[in-house]
Amino acid sequence: MTDPRTGRLAAGYVLIVCLLLLIGASLAAVALLRSSTLQERMAGQTREKQRAFEAAQAALRFGERWLDAGSGLSGPCAGTQPASVLQACTNPLGGASASCLTTLAGAQADPSLWPARFEFTPAAMAVDAAGGVAGGGDIHYAAPPGLYIESAGPAPGGAGQLYCVTAYGFGGAPGTLSIVRSLYLVPGSSGGGSGGSSGSSGAGAPPS
Repeated sequence: MTDPRTGRLAAGYVLIVCLLLLIGASLAAVALLRSSTLQERMAGQTREKQRAFEAAQAALRFGERWLDAGSGLSGPCAGTQPASVLQACTNPLGGASASCLTTLAGAQADPSLWPARFEFTPAAMAVDAAGGVAGGGDIHYAAPPGLYIESAGPAPGGAGQLYCVTAYGFGGAPGTLSIVRSLYLVPGSSGGGSGGSSGSSGAGAPPS
């Protein structure tokens, strides 16, 4: 005959093992969910940085094309202006003469603290600080991109005039900022141009 006490003891072991397996499976599911959420956040941040970089590049190319057009407008710049009145600024971005290829730091890395900036919004870009999705499935950008052009002096050997073009752009989130720069040559005779080196910075504060 089967001992009733032995039967009850075996049933108890089975219950404990099942509970342990259930706890292990639950912990594994929680860990998998957290990992998936983290990967989604990282992918979202990467997309935002790429959008900000592309917006900054659009403003940079606009400034270079403006220089190619050879309008010749220059003078002191102040405040936030539309790109329709763009000019080459005679006052340096940092308040003092500095190399265009140096890394932006401090107030230079925050467009809201620039002495002036010219906002440029591409035709296909939808801007809304509240965010959300625009028509066509694209996002609303947090703020319009902008740029600042300053003279960098004559090119060596009299090849033309150098300009420092600094541009910024945002993604869908206000805290996603990219800044790019180029040292751009406008030959004195032909009026054409050839791009110089450029770089970008990471997140920063949006312009006010």
